[in-house]
Amino acid sequence: MIEIQHIFTRDFNHWSNQLIKEAYAKDIAKLWGKGLKDQMVHFTGKSYVWYRYKKDNSELKEFMINKELNNIIFSEKTQQEFRNNVDKFRKAYSVDPSSVKNLKSYIKKLKTLFKKMYVFYPLSIFMCGPWREDFLRIHGKNAEGVISLLMKSRVHSEGIIKENDNFMRKLLGLCLEKKGIPKEYVKILSVEEIDNLSEGIIPDKTMLDKRFKGFFYMNNKITPIHNINDFLKSKGMYLPEEKYNEEIKGIVACNGVAKGKVGIIFNSEQVKAFDADIMITPMTAPDFLPAIERAKAIVTDEGGLTSHIAIVAREFQKPCIMSTKIATKVFKDGDIVEVDANKGTVKIINS
Repeated sequence: MIEIQHIFTRDFNHWSNQLIKEAYAKDIAKLWGKGLKDQMVHFTGKSYVWYRYKKDNSELKEFMINKELNNIIFSEKTQQEFRNNVDKFRKAYSVDPSSVKNLKSYIKKLKTLFKKMYVFYPLSIFMCGPWREDFLRIHGKNAEGVISLLMKSRVHSEGIIKENDNFMRKLLGLCLEKKGIPKEYVKILSVEEIDNLSEGIIPDKTMLDKRFKGFFYMNNKITPIHNINDFLKSKGMYLPEEKYNEEIKGIVACNGVAKGKVGIIFNSEQVKAFDADIMITPMTAPDFLPAIERAKAIVTDEGGLTSHIAIVAREFQKPCIMSTKIATKVFKDGDIVEVDANKGTVKIINS
């Protein structure tokens, strides 16, 4: 049996998932010298969960953090080119969706810009996040300039995938509604189906109905099954069970203590309805801000000290605990909890 590892949970569109996976496997490998091939994506009906099932990530980490500091991908010129591509991509989706006249041409343009931008996008995420300390340990103070450069790129590209996803949902949602298909189904359409939609070919609604309840994407194949254990068993895989006692622990992003009712958010559609004290989520995105502002405290499954929620929590001085791994699995809507962001713990209380 092969053990799989959780990578992250995001409110993406499947269109983005496919382009990201393709970039990991092909485009990044061409540019960096090594890529990431072994990932699986699970749509739960609420959001997408990414898993890895081999050692690609650890091998890529060792390969990347040992690169010479004068490598082309660490240069100011290359990073400026990346930031320019970010600007071009952001400009392309920062228009009124109803103003798009030639859908086919526009989708092709977005897809081209996405791929061109994304080959460098993960670099700043990895190097400024989970690989930072190892990178600095190997290269010493000489690497601080590279980290600063990559952090500049990371800040410049903050939220770009989710922003484009929101644009796609509006743009293609208009097309689907005209054909009697729920606009929410945009998030489960494949690259091929969106290309077909731009040519007037409508996907089968019965098939989409089934897929919207949950599916797995692996080896370029969509399998419409919701239960993860059933799917993993069929592939000779398993997901280790996370264990905890009376409280769960994480990384403190901003100190403080808060108590109150839990509200769990998995996607941007749930933000408007958020009416609780403690926001628990896999990870935040820029469009989660209205819920963050209303919450007394935030708890996430993922995230590091340079992540979106870490920055926002410190800015708003909200008690925040990140990287608990299992908060969204342990707690449920309506639970009364105490968030102690001085100790980095979250636990259920009676009142």
